[in-house]
Amino acid sequence: MEIDDLRTFVEVADAGGVNSAARRLGVAKSIVSRRVLRLEEKLGVQLLTR
Repeated sequence: MEIDDLRTFVEVADAGGVNSAARRLGVAKSIVSRRVLRLEEKLGVQLLTR
């Protein structure tokens, strides 16, 4: 499990969405989505409703 994936998930939850989190983190939306997906796969649970 990558710490960046966890940090990204926390930012998505705090920001209220992937777009806002991407802006806050200064990365593309696709990177945020990929990190969250990787975390979900590692944990075996869906963390966000899409």
